[in-house]
Amino acid sequence: MILKERLKNSKGRFIRLTNLVALIVLFFSLSGFSQTNNDLKIIKGLVRDGAFNIAKTKIETFLQNNPQSPDLKQVYSLYFDTLMATRDYTKIHTVADEFYNKFCTQKKDNTCFRALLFNAYAYYFENDFKSVDKVFSKIAIDFKSLKGIDKNLVSQYYLLKGDLSFKRDAFKDAISNYNSFLKLKFDNKVRLKLAISYYHYKKFGKAEKILKKLEKEGFKDPLLNRYLGLVYYGKKKYDIAYKYFSRNKDREDGFFAVHTLVQSAKLKEAFALFRQLIPLPTPTDEERTNFQLSLLLDRGDLLDASNLVEKKSYIEDKEFYLLSFKVFDNLRMYNKAVGFLRKYALVSDTHKDYFKLAEYYLTKLNDMDNALLFYNKCIEKNPEGAFSSIALLNRIKCTLYNGDKEKALTMLADFLKKYGKTSPVTDDAYFVYGKLMLDRGNYPEAIKSFENIILNYQDSPLVNSANYYLAESYFRNGMYKDTVDLIKERFKKQDKKILTLLALAEYLNGDFKSAVSHFSKLKPEGYLKKLYAYSLAKTGKVEEAKKIAGDNKDTLYFSLIYADKKDDAFNLALKSENPRLIYLSALKQSDENMKKLYLVKVLELSSKEDTVRKLALIELEPIVEKTGEYLLIMENEPEYIKNNPEEFHGVQGLLKKAEKYRQKGNIAKAVYFYKMAVENYPEAKGVDKAYYFLFETLKNPPVKYLKKIVETFPDSEYYTLSCYKLGLIHFNNKEYSKAADYFEEVLKHRDKNIEKLLFAVYYYLGICYEQTGQTTKAVENYLEYLKNLPQDVQQLDERIRIALFLQKNGKTKEALDEFLKILPLLKDEDSKAEVTFYIAECYETLGDLNKALENYLSVTYLHPKELMWSTTARFNAAKICEKLGYYDDAIKLYKKIADAYKGQVQGEFARKKLKELEEKNK
Repeated sequence: MILKERLKNSKGRFIRLTNLVALIVLFFSLSGFSQTNNDLKIIKGLVRDGAFNIAKTKIETFLQNNPQSPDLKQVYSLYFDTLMATRDYTKIHTVADEFYNKFCTQKKDNTCFRALLFNAYAYYFENDFKSVDKVFSKIAIDFKSLKGIDKNLVSQYYLLKGDLSFKRDAFKDAISNYNSFLKLKFDNKVRLKLAISYYHYKKFGKAEKILKKLEKEGFKDPLLNRYLGLVYYGKKKYDIAYKYFSRNKDREDGFFAVHTLVQSAKLKEAFALFRQLIPLPTPTDEERTNFQLSLLLDRGDLLDASNLVEKKSYIEDKEFYLLSFKVFDNLRMYNKAVGFLRKYALVSDTHKDYFKLAEYYLTKLNDMDNALLFYNKCIEKNPEGAFSSIALLNRIKCTLYNGDKEKALTMLADFLKKYGKTSPVTDDAYFVYGKLMLDRGNYPEAIKSFENIILNYQDSPLVNSANYYLAESYFRNGMYKDTVDLIKERFKKQDKKILTLLALAEYLNGDFKSAVSHFSKLKPEGYLKKLYAYSLAKTGKVEEAKKIAGDNKDTLYFSLIYADKKDDAFNLALKSENPRLIYLSALKQSDENMKKLYLVKVLELSSKEDTVRKLALIELEPIVEKTGEYLLIMENEPEYIKNNPEEFHGVQGLLKKAEKYRQKGNIAKAVYFYKMAVENYPEAKGVDKAYYFLFETLKNPPVKYLKKIVETFPDSEYYTLSCYKLGLIHFNNKEYSKAADYFEEVLKHRDKNIEKLLFAVYYYLGICYEQTGQTTKAVENYLEYLKNLPQDVQQLDERIRIALFLQKNGKTKEALDEFLKILPLLKDEDSKAEVTFYIAECYETLGDLNKALENYLSVTYLHPKELMWSTTARFNAAKICEKLGYYDDAIKLYKKIADAYKGQVQGEFARKKLKELEEKNK
């Protein structure tokens, strides 16, 4: 009985123990499941709460740690949502591919379709439309039928296809896809997109029907009013269109309203609204002053220019400083000129401008302190700059010759007061004092000093110099007649310096006939040449003035004006297409219609930032208001054209106009509209053509036009050509690494435009890689260059150089083939001898000694006059004879050299070899 009880108890303990072990195993397995389940709950919570960055990290950890989890599909689904929310489009592509390979090889379901759809949306947001097409192709193959796919996913698929078609201006496809979406799901925004697509597809009736229905339902969106306006504009119902455009307070819709009023022939109202949107540009005081100063300088009106500078001295503007400097520099009032040059340099803050300022102080004013100061600034600004070494040298000079000017001046004044005429060096003292006063701009004191020397120290060796500086002082003090009288009285022999001063003084004194006489002796350049032409014109010598003006249109224009040949001046202005000259011509027109035509021409030729354009608009506005021709202004302003409703965004209109003028041969007009297109729509479809045309047409086109094509229009027909030209630009600037990158891009995207230039691309790449030490790549490209070289292109010198490069770098067989092709094309004996020698070298390297010997001997006997090649070839031939055992022949060759070069290095070497061979024979 006791035994049975023990057995029963023992069995019960065993059963409980077994159950406990099973429970423990179950607990651990459930705890693992529970952990992954908890992770999933956390991930769901994070996504629901919008904590996408944390969710992304959590999901990535989960996928790494639980590759076999039954919840993988669900986690991937959340991963897609998270990546889209964080705009991590690059990762979406990787994850979508990973998911598709993992779960969609056997059976394709909603999750597979969703992965492809996310991938497509990511590419769409990246503007990579080609990749979107590839994903759509995969959907078309893997999901031939969309039956069984979740309705929401299918609707999103059609919406994306519609948006993509809309972006590509494929409005027919956009309409089809938006309609497919709306069959599955009702969405007012998509209905609006459908209506807009119908509008662009020129189905105004259908667009109107949808838009009016949306309006009736109370749907609010600014685009609703805009497109209702555009629909009625397209139907020529301008009053209704205007009503809708006016509902929006947006500036763009304001421009549409302007166009509508124009079509309604309400030009006055259109212009009033246009001016509200674009206020009349007003030149600033600085812009007006700078324009006037520039004009006065060009006309040679230096006195008026100096008066204007004095009046506007409060202006703080870099261009004003530079123009003011030029005025006083030409008037030889260096002390005033340097003040403006100093202001300019301080604003500019470049080592080059500090250098110029220091030079001016040193050469014009003999001011060592300031010269030293600004040479120091020049060096501090850019120690390695182009001007720093010169500045350093001049700074040393300034340090050597520097003195305390204030102290010197005090000492001079004390000296003259104490000694007067009793000192033998008083004339020196007066001269130094006069120079110091002249440099300081104290002209009356300078005049007194120099006159004192001339009157009281007539035996002084300084009298001639004093006379010159007295004339200089008169001139700088504005005493132009006194300057002329002094020079004529005291300078019988007039050097270039005196003649220059005399001619300038006569010009400013109004004695243009005498000025002409003296300018003619100078053969002047620069500003003096301009004044010479004006003097000739003012004395009626028009043809001579034209010759002096030459190609300088500004000088020629003002010469014709001064000669009262206004019609010729106006024609010149129009031909030159210089907006400033045309504007000046407009101001001189007595007939208002002519004035209007000239002003419109200024608008066409100037950019919207130009001061002259603003001035032209100011002059044109009252004329337009009198005649009611408001379109004259409006059509010449980019903001008006920008909102052309017939083209919607306007860029195509600009491109069409440009192309039209280009076909007619009016390149200036084509350039104008192409410029407008690139300025206002830098990345619009079709603008790549404008960038390329401008680069090809303009005299000094900016490289940025080509770079814009390469960076923004990778599918452009001009892409490869632009890469090629950028490569050439960098190549010519010896920037070989950058050039190579662009040339490689040409090869990567080669098209029909570049096929004929492929050999050139390989050629340039070969040089680029050779210059940057990448020998293997250089060899590869040189070989391709030779393979692609057209039959009508010889380039013999370069081919010889390239073949030598190949020979040097182990491509002996290829080098030999090229030398053999080149040889029959050569004309001069020296080149034939050279190439035959290289052929022999190649055969020798390849081990074909008989052919090598044959070619060395060809050099020797066919080109005996080319001593450098024939002698070396004879030596090499003799060596090969030795190798082949032809000792008698070798002896003959060496003997020939020894006889020809007695007493020279070649002859001694040949005799040495002869002795060796004679020993061998013994």
